[in-house]
Amino acid sequence: MLRSSAFIRDRTERTSLVVLWRAMQCDAAVPDPAQTPAAHGPTLVNFYVCGGLCLLFSLMLLYSKRKKFRWLAIVDLSIEQEDFAWKSDLLCILFFVLSAVGFLLAAVSTQVYPAGANWGIQTSKVVIILAWTCLLITSCGAVQAMCTSRCLKVAVWFLGLAAVFAGFVDVAIPEDRHFQGFMWCLTALTFVCSFAWAVACNYDRSKDPSPGAVGSNPCAGYRSCFYVLAMTSYLMTAIWEPDCGYAGHSVCYENCGMAPGFHFALALLAIVPFYTHVIPFQSSNPFPVAFPDMPSFLVYRTEPEIGTISAAQVPPS
Repeated sequence: MLRSSAFIRDRTERTSLVVLWRAMQCDAAVPDPAQTPAAHGPTLVNFYVCGGLCLLFSLMLLYSKRKKFRWLAIVDLSIEQEDFAWKSDLLCILFFVLSAVGFLLAAVSTQVYPAGANWGIQTSKVVIILAWTCLLITSCGAVQAMCTSRCLKVAVWFLGLAAVFAGFVDVAIPEDRHFQGFMWCLTALTFVCSFAWAVACNYDRSKDPSPGAVGSNPCAGYRSCFYVLAMTSYLMTAIWEPDCGYAGHSVCYENCGMAPGFHFALALLAIVPFYTHVIPFQSSNPFPVAFPDMPSFLVYRTEPEIGTISAAQVPPS
């Protein structure tokens, strides 16, 4: 019994020494993110690139609204399109403005603070979720405006609200997962947007706006595909985050298979085309945005007074 206890103790001590030695070797190659700000360069690059692109596109959209023209538009909009485009234009501007603020705040916080749920990172997550909520409203609003199936309308709005709620819950209860839970929530948001545009494409009866084109309008389907790109970017980041992100430092990124944080650099290959598609598609073919009707029990109705009713029913003499 004593020999067994001594053997177990000796083996535990050797394992601890091996883990400590590997940690020292890992710290020599890659700084510990829990103690060193901006330990993963690709993560910082991702935040700055996304923030910079969103800032540029928000300024482009604001300038076009001020000067009353549309960037990269292949056709002029009809009067009807101009009338309903202001809602989706406003939501796209808000998306880029909030995304720029969120990603630039995340970049600065990453440079200033070590890994962890600091106030800057948590605030940036909230702002980015609000930004994606704007595009979610655009997507679900298009379904509300064009779809004739009440069940599909309810489904997309319900899924969207659930994804937004999950994102805020993840920020409020981080559980030390760094960016994994947050990326899963963004994956859910982009999935709902992609599904909504696929539904909108099925019910869109407008004609293809391209010069000389014949047939139905495929733009909603193209938008759905671009949202799949964004979903791929966030899904890839969420899957690799435990092994290649900050949490992987404890085991020296042994299951990563690439440089620490490099999954954020790979994510740019999918998210940058998504950002760049928004302006030309919104300029050339904006979709209407509608909102669900308020339930009858929430609508305040004023009842006319009895005397007024009686007076209205008395015929003139």
